[in-house]
Amino acid sequence: MNDQLKLSVARSFDRASQTYSEHGHLQRQVSNMLLQRMARVYEAQPKASCLLDLGCGPGVNLDVLSTYCAQYIGLDLSAEMLRQSQRLQDAKLMAIETGDTRASCRWVQADMDALPIAPASLDIIFSNLAVQWSSQPKPLLQRLVDCLRPGGHAFISTLISGGMQPLADLRASIDGKQQVNSQLDLQQWQQMLPNSATVDVQWVPSRVTVYSPTLRQLLGDIRGVGANVQTHQARALTPRLYRQLMQHYEDFREPSGLPLHYEVLCIYINKAVSC
Repeated sequence: MNDQLKLSVARSFDRASQTYSEHGHLQRQVSNMLLQRMARVYEAQPKASCLLDLGCGPGVNLDVLSTYCAQYIGLDLSAEMLRQSQRLQDAKLMAIETGDTRASCRWVQADMDALPIAPASLDIIFSNLAVQWSSQPKPLLQRLVDCLRPGGHAFISTLISGGMQPLADLRASIDGKQQVNSQLDLQQWQQMLPNSATVDVQWVPSRVTVYSPTLRQLLGDIRGVGANVQTHQARALTPRLYRQLMQHYEDFREPSGLPLHYEVLCIYINKAVSC
């Protein structure tokens, strides 16, 4: 991903900062998977010193994550997403005035591929559906491991290949070529960070389905979280193409609505205490 494309990604998420919470149905489902795993790991653990929320967005997980640590760091490429997070902090985390014992918060606008975090400075890394935007995922994973203190944990989710169905196949059948962003597959991710004596990695793939009453809302939810940036040259969805897509998509309707299936990979990293 070049600098111009990253700028487009940042602008897209800037625009989505006001609508992310309303449209983030997939993000909520996947973050709940990570949070359930985190709750099991830290059920009997003391509060951590420092947690990084990588790709924090508008702070949708701030309330929960701040209960796990003394210091919360929210990092995002989008300045507007961070402003939304700060507004949420002002509304909910007024520790001095309310006696709330949750974390102090710090906000960092940065590119995850140039992570401004010191080695061995984090106890927990949480990242929900963000690392698929990295242009250098292998160095990023290695850098995240380096940033963990011995005994630290990372809870990461990303999209993998085979998802966005049936939308991806329908667009391809109508346009004759790929019209959704490609993703790495499970094996490619696994090769980036092998298990070792100091790092235990668990790779957990799963399918997550989001249902929408109409095609307009289905596409609107993608735009509403800022995830509509194309990483390749794609044909615009003209009114004619939209009508064709709507007609064919109805063949897939289920009682819950029109399905959009995502292939999700959860990556759980545990850094050994003695390393």
